[in-house]
Amino acid sequence: MVIYMKRAIRRKHYHRLKERWKRICINEWGMNDIKKIELYSSELTRTRKPCSCMMCGNPRRTLKEITRQERIANDILKTYIKDSE
Repeated sequence: MVIYMKRAIRRKHYHRLKERWKRICINEWGMNDIKKIELYSSELTRTRKPCSCMMCGNPRRTLKEITRQERIANDILKTYIKDSE
């Protein structure tokens, strides 16, 4: 029973977000084509990013930055190497 409730909640939120993106496409972006609205709303519901530009995308891929966890690991490794010498 619990599995079905989780699935139902997931589907409910998916349809809620899809309707939200449809409203945004129509009201804010001024789209009129129903096929494009359906396409964009379903894509934005699944991915939550309108594009992969530098502002919307992953900064690790676009700016070649390392993550916070990798920076911490590098600092620990540097201190470990200093201590062992």
